[in-house]
Amino acid sequence: MKKLFLFFIDGIGLGDDIHDNPVRTLFASVTGNTSLVRTGAPLIFEGGVVVPADACLGVEGIPQSATGQATIFTGVNASKFLGYHLTAIPNE
Repeated sequence: MKKLFLFFIDGIGLGDDIHDNPVRTLFASVTGNTSLVRTGAPLIFEGGVVVPADACLGVEGIPQSATGQATIFTGVNASKFLGYHLTAIPNE
């Protein structure tokens, strides 16, 4: 039986392959020591694939959780639909 595991971490991105990048080896035990770094391509390791995503979703500004998560859950680019990134602060 094949399994699919989707794992999203809000606020953490893939950085450069430098020693000071804490995400680079964060999941080394799961990825078979494949470094999680920004390459522009999927990172393939035994048993899995990490596909980087652009949190800006093609919209200028600082990405926000509300529109990012709405996009993940609905499949509709919420930032593009609104024309801006929406924060998750109530009553804003």
